[in-house]
Amino acid sequence: MTFPLQLTALFIFLAITGTAQDLTRKEADSLLSVLNKPITHRDRIHTLLQLASFNVRQRKVSDTMLQAATLYLQDAER
Repeated sequence: MTFPLQLTALFIFLAITGTAQDLTRKEADSLLSVLNKPITHRDRIHTLLQLASFNVRQRKVSDTMLQAATLYLQDAER
């Protein structure tokens, strides 16, 4: 996926989840542990999208956070 397409997908995702409740760091860490367990594909995709959203909704978003969000989105897409 090219960078402009990734960015577009991210903005669409954020627009759709604009009314969703923000995650805390503790909840995000809990979601990361869920990924290591056997879960359905649907639950895995939902978890990955929540983690991507968490990374881009931080007060100070770093390049590392954007890269992590991109990896979560790519994994969800697969």
